Amino acid sequence: MKTQLIIAGKLAEVGEMSAGLAHEINNPLQVMKAEHMMIEELISDIENGEQSPDQESMRLIKDSVEQIDIQIERCKRITHGLLNFARKHEAVSHPVVMKEFLSEMVRMVEQKALVENIRIILKLDPDLPAIMSEPNQLQQVFLNLLNNAIHALKGKDSAEIRINASHEDAFINVSIADNGCGIPPENMEKIFLPFFTTKPPGQGTGLGLSTVYGIVKGLGGEITVTSESNAGTVFNVRLPLGPAEKEENTD
Repeated sequence: MKTQLIIAGKLAEVGEMSAGLAHEINNPLQVMKAEHMMIEELISDIENGEQSPDQESMRLIKDSVEQIDIQIERCKRITHGLLNFARKHEAVSHPVVMKEFLSEMVRMVEQKALVENIRIILKLDPDLPAIMSEPNQLQQVFLNLLNNAIHALKGKDSAEIRINASHEDAFINVSIADNGCGIPPENMEKIFLPFFTTKPPGQGTGLGLSTVYGIVKGLGGEITVTSESNAGTVFNVRLPLGPAEKEENTD
């Protein structure tokens, strides 16, 4: 049941991310289209005798081909990140360099945030150590929290998401704070319950935060939340440096 909830939560997140990713892929496609048109015009001018195939023409064509290659690699990184997230993985611990990991999480949502005029501020402890954890599950945790923050900031002026990460004893603490609509006091005790959502019909499954809670607990960590209506919300995720000990079945 836990695995099924995690997979369902993943699919919900893919849907949330799709609009931003489509916009992000469209940008390099537009660049490639422009470069392709320029190459076609140069070749047409050469074939019609309007321009000789001199060094300058060949340099322009070469530059355009290189730019197209750069944009193809950009699209590849975007789609690879999405496919890697959506794919089913075995739960295996690996070293996770949190500086690189959190920066990658920001890159995956920054286009969506940009469309909503939201500024993302990332502040990382310079001595932040790597942790032994399950990268794909961590990705699901932080993408969900970031997407929730973006949703809470829609239509707000001076919208900001602040991500802070620090090291304390045998744990890493990551906070994701927004200055959005906040969570009403009567909902605070329900937000980690399966299928509870305050989003309009068709915009939320209620699986996100319950899945996040289960993943963080399963990794040996803790997640807490503080919020104030019309002021903002802060989610704090506390993760151990080492992998969680597996519970033995004594039945």
